[in-house]
Amino acid sequence: MCFRPHEHIVVDLPECRIVEQVLWDKVQAIIGENSTTQMSHRRTPRRLLSQLLKCPACGGGMSSYGVEKKTGKIRIGCSTHKESKSCLDPRTFYLEWIEGTVLETLRRGLKEPAIIVRAIKAY
Repeated sequence: MCFRPHEHIVVDLPECRIVEQVLWDKVQAIIGENSTTQMSHRRTPRRLLSQLLKCPACGGGMSSYGVEKKTGKIRIGCSTHKESKSCLDPRTFYLEWIEGTVLETLRRGLKEPAIIVRAIKAY
């Protein structure tokens, strides 16, 4: 079963707090002040589809499972499964295959004027 935040009930339990509310509020204010000034320091994605791929089974993010020794290729898989084993169908894929498929699909689509017009309208 996947974690679905909208299916959970959140309850405030002040007696279980680790940090006092006054300190929490001060820190949140500082974080809020700094969030707009430090936008340029964010890490840029390392790959073409970083942070865009979703698990076909549970919708969780996909992350690298490392380089496969036999082929030397990067394998990616469901992050939800990697972290909590809660994905019901945790398949892995070669990143090279995914990137190639996406780029080839884009190449074919860019050759078709009707597809470009449809994409512009959708955007």
